[in-house]
Amino acid sequence: MIILNTRIYLIFLLFVTMVSYGQDQLSITASVVDGSNGDAVSFVNIGVVGTLTGTASNANGEFSINIPAEHLDKQLYFSAIGYQNFEISIHDYAALANKTIKLEPLSYGIEGIEISTRSQVLYRKVRDASAAISKNFIVVPFECKAIYSTQMHVGNALQQKRDALISLSDKSAYGNRDNAFEARNYQLINVIRNFEIESLNDGTLMLDELLTFDIARTGGNILDTLYLDAFNMEMLEETDDTWTIAYQHPAPNLSISGDYYAKSIEGKLTIAKKGNILLSAEAAIKANFQSVLGRGFAADTTNCLRNVDYHYTISYQNSPKGYLPEQITCTKNYINKQGKPVKLEASLSVIGIEINDPVLHTQRQYFEKMLSDFDFWEQKEQ
Repeated sequence: MIILNTRIYLIFLLFVTMVSYGQDQLSITASVVDGSNGDAVSFVNIGVVGTLTGTASNANGEFSINIPAEHLDKQLYFSAIGYQNFEISIHDYAALANKTIKLEPLSYGIEGIEISTRSQVLYRKVRDASAAISKNFIVVPFECKAIYSTQMHVGNALQQKRDALISLSDKSAYGNRDNAFEARNYQLINVIRNFEIESLNDGTLMLDELLTFDIARTGGNILDTLYLDAFNMEMLEETDDTWTIAYQHPAPNLSISGDYYAKSIEGKLTIAKKGNILLSAEAAIKANFQSVLGRGFAADTTNCLRNVDYHYTISYQNSPKGYLPEQITCTKNYINKQGKPVKLEASLSVIGIEINDPVLHTQRQYFEKMLSDFDFWEQKEQ
């Protein structure tokens, strides 16, 4: 539907696409499909480059987005695991008759590459660990309590420190690695910090990014066996109980690293021999740019984080119903928009799990502006 003013209405309908021009925004409802077969592409990241305006497609590939008038001269981007990133100017997209977006599947051209027998053995171990996730990890709905902590140093000075108690729920758990964004939600219970919330950036949490490092639960990492043969691997250590396998990718992208601008990635996995259980993982990733919204988003490269270098770790623990995260950590170094060096440290530590009667949240609390409860945290320390 195109609204020319408050008195004249022109209704335009093509398939399931609807566009509305209001005085203050452009509204688009459309869908995203696989360019090779026309199938719907679910959970696509969609946003205006360099802004906080964004959304995601649903399980049927459908999406709606409202774009403020001041952003109509910018680019709209679409990114999804397993597909090439796509950008189009909002002006050009609004003029299209058919607004269905077609994403092209990634192809690494690895056919014909000779893989050594030793490498094939390592690939098989990683494939076996990936295939065993639904057997070894928790697959029933659960809720866990966790401590979320961040520290930000600008230069040598500590600028921000925050600790929060959160409730994280997962309605389908590790039985389906494709629906983490839909099934996982979280809410804050309590918080303490050394700064006041004065801007959107101050209140925005890094929890979404930390959760993407749970590689047993999410896509866009070494456990995506479709792209496994494109990695270089070597055995770092073998004990009586475990293998530790190092990996590196020569040309990472969003589907390989979970990072829109990744230029290098290397890491390691520790896998238990008995049961092919993934026990821990870590990776170091470098990117020339990164959006302030997180590593999976496109950014206005003139107004973003630069020279980004970060390292994450995740360890897993057993529970009566299977494995789940024990702790996720990330240390990120970058140059901020003011040209200053920043070191950001974040962690998520699970302290309790509820399986019998879990509270399953329906949304994520991306922004925090709670009053600090100092008595609560003093009791926690005792």
